[in-house]
Amino acid sequence: MKRKKLIWEMESSVFLMDTIIKRYKSVDFDVLLQGIADEIGVTKASVKMAIQNITYILSDGAKGLSATTIRQKYAVEFILDKNKMSSQKLLDILN
Repeated sequence: MKRKKLIWEMESSVFLMDTIIKRYKSVDFDVLLQGIADEIGVTKASVKMAIQNITYILSDGAKGLSATTIRQKYAVEFILDKNKMSSQKLLDILN
């Protein structure tokens, strides 16, 4: 049986966070989310859900959606390290 390619691979989550970090001050947030969705090939609702999963990881389960993946956890760790950013700072940017 042919295995379906995962849409939300680590690279997609990294792209999502990286794009938001770079552009959230200069682009309308809804327009930004739609652009990310178009680039990844998902709906804007899927992007919003991924943000809620990332929020859950960053807030240690206090906020967001608990349906996270290990790939999302690794992506969050990568982005925080890459940008020398605190969890709270990324949480503030995403929400």
